[in-house]
Amino acid sequence: MSGNAEREEVIRQAIISGGEEAFGLVWKECGNMLFGLMLSMLCSHHDAEECLQDVFLKIARNRDGIAVAKNMSGYIYTIARNEALDFQKKRKKLPESADPAQLWLVPAEKKENSCDDSIRVAGLLSELPEEQRTVSVMKIYQDMTFDDIARTLDIPLNTAA
Repeated sequence: MSGNAEREEVIRQAIISGGEEAFGLVWKECGNMLFGLMLSMLCSHHDAEECLQDVFLKIARNRDGIAVAKNMSGYIYTIARNEALDFQKKRKKLPESADPAQLWLVPAEKKENSCDDSIRVAGLLSELPEEQRTVSVMKIYQDMTFDDIARTLDIPLNTAA
């Protein structure tokens, strides 16, 4: 069993048992990735945080479905993606261009200088269709392999690449 499969099985068993530690494990394993997804889709720290809270409420309410999902991380990721899309519809707004000081793509040590390259990359990424932007963010900023991306998004490896 691979490391990812082992981690998923530990989370799955914790979710099945109904223990409080299950959500801590989900947060530890998926929190940063899900927050990155929210940021890439909503382009706002505040909106991403708010939406991520809703994602974890859905995870808590749907733990039986998550526990039996064949690809648990992909299932959780899909919940998060759908929640972000719903969040956008409810707010009836498209992602706004972020204030350079708040850019999530700019490393913390470079925010003070409002790094021109990072701002340009953020602008270019915002022009991509959501699916392409998501894969790009997962690859470049979350340092995921194309295999991990394909598995998480439940898409063919060649599509992810």
